[in-house]
Amino acid sequence: MIKKLFNILSNQKTINVGIFLSGSVIAKAIPFFILPIVTGILGPDEYGTWSLFMSIFSFLLPLVTISFSYQVSRKFFNTKSDDLGKMIYNLLVLNFFMALFLLGLIFVALQFNYEPIQHFGKLLYLIPVTAFFICIKEYATTLFIFEKRPKIFSIYEISTSLLSNCIALALLVYFDFKWEALLIGHLVTSVVASSIAFLYLLKKNYIIRGPLKKKYTSEALKVCVPLIPHAIAGTIISVSDRLIISDMLSLSDVGIYSVGYTVGMLINFVINAFNYSWAPWVYKKLEIKTLESKKLIIRITYLFFIGLVILWLILSALGYIYINYFIDEKYQQAIPILLWVSLGYLFRGFYISVFPYMTHLGRTWIYPFATITSAIVNIGLTIYLVGLYGMIGAAQATAASFLVLFVIIFIYSQIHYPMPWLNYRKPKI
Repeated sequence: MIKKLFNILSNQKTINVGIFLSGSVIAKAIPFFILPIVTGILGPDEYGTWSLFMSIFSFLLPLVTISFSYQVSRKFFNTKSDDLGKMIYNLLVLNFFMALFLLGLIFVALQFNYEPIQHFGKLLYLIPVTAFFICIKEYATTLFIFEKRPKIFSIYEISTSLLSNCIALALLVYFDFKWEALLIGHLVTSVVASSIAFLYLLKKNYIIRGPLKKKYTSEALKVCVPLIPHAIAGTIISVSDRLIISDMLSLSDVGIYSVGYTVGMLINFVINAFNYSWAPWVYKKLEIKTLESKKLIIRITYLFFIGLVILWLILSALGYIYINYFIDEKYQQAIPILLWVSLGYLFRGFYISVFPYMTHLGRTWIYPFATITSAIVNIGLTIYLVGLYGMIGAAQATAASFLVLFVIIFIYSQIHYPMPWLNYRKPKI
């Protein structure tokens, strides 16, 4: 038994998964080390302003990225390298024009007197610029994952996270900046990270310049455009609570809520890290199309479910200790928020495990239906529960909407791509 365990742990695939996981988790955990300093310098109003800006950014980001990284994931194993490079170039051109389109939308939006938009003014023009940089970064990180380059991926993620947070911290501590310090750190890092990513893509011939061709874009648009409302609706689930709280309560409440939300979603960093290894593996297994391959996928999925529940319990307890002992006392009301938010992201982890099935079949229209339904549930419940319970109601609505999202995708996937959830064991020899 010990020897078998040693062989598994020393296997190169296991080591790669461990590097991907640790690199991603460390990169995402860095902000937690500076959060006590940030919340000590910024009051709930200032931190709430930063959170509100990032909510608007997250909402608009899918309009530029168009989720094209999923197309790269789908095509990596069955596309020649030259065609992949030409495809990414074509997709990147579309990303650029979508960024210009978003600039125009923001210009129009600024003509209206909607307070959250007018509050930020011309700073909103930074959103499409930064979003285009993120497109380049996403293509590179996707290829790091599918090329099985865990060390490069980890160094890249950790370095960019360190740069962003160090810039923000320096501006806060030494130059008396307010919430704009976080924005500057985010913007500068996006430029640096995308520049490195672009050079990598050029060097590896993952960007091959040429004429725009329908064959590179038509399928990508067919598969990924339905994911735009899916991504936006998913963002609504994650960020509409802050807009509603700012309208029904106060900006200070947004700041307190955002601290609880940030700590509560720590489990999501582990989920995303798992997905970096899970996505290329499961897409490859789905290509095999045998019962034994399906059973293997389900066995790994069950192990992930068990590990995720244990992790949820541990991180919820650690989050309580973290806020109670390390975060400024003016944010103490964030503790119940983190408990409900972490439960919601536990459900999101379940959803992530079944997400690849319909993408593999190209039935991506189900995702906008599911996320829009969940977003409607989220908005309705948030308004109702915030009226009853205040900030905690928004966190409860988040948990409920992620559960709805998982249930819809699970049922639809099981109808159109049945998996042996009750017959997953290895055959006896």
